[in-house]
Amino acid sequence: MGKIAATILPFMIMCSMMGSMNGNIIASSRMYFVSARDGHHLPAIIGMININRYTPMPGIILNMVMAIVMLLIFSTDIVVLLDYYGFFRWIVTGAGVVALVYFRIVKPNMHRPIKFPMAVHVAFLLGAAALTLTPVYLQPLKALSATCLMLAGVPVYFLLVYPQNMPVWYTYYADMLTRKLQLILQVCRQDRDTYESVTD
Repeated sequence: MGKIAATILPFMIMCSMMGSMNGNIIASSRMYFVSARDGHHLPAIIGMININRYTPMPGIILNMVMAIVMLLIFSTDIVVLLDYYGFFRWIVTGAGVVALVYFRIVKPNMHRPIKFPMAVHVAFLLGAAALTLTPVYLQPLKALSATCLMLAGVPVYFLLVYPQNMPVWYTYYADMLTRKLQLILQVCRQDRDTYESVTD
């Protein structure tokens, strides 16, 4: 049984990791897509879908580029990259569940396609808090540098996304670049009647 298990177990782990990565790629690219489509937190091109495959191709490309950049930055130590990624992921996921709990309390009668008992949310939040606070306790300097890296996006948001009236030159070049990328990637905005926006 030992030799058979030694052969089968790594293969099963590899299959599990491939499935997890596939789901992660699909989910994160769609988060970029919806964020650009509904919230205008990213450039307009990210909130578009391919006209032939109906997939958020710009979001998938953004996901790929960010993965390559992170691999280039942390190419000497992949463990640091995994630590940073896990720290970011659990903070963002925990914040999403906090928002979910908040809306369950503030708007209890709001339509929800799926509704879990509050105990599930609380248990998940406790797990997310443990996975976020453990690195802070065990490796405070690494957690601090990861937090600083994450907060580096705040000035970019307030400079390029938050202002309502951007300079004319910026709007002109952003629109021109968006149109050229639309032609190259063959993407367009999603039909408004095919989805329900969270901003409605």
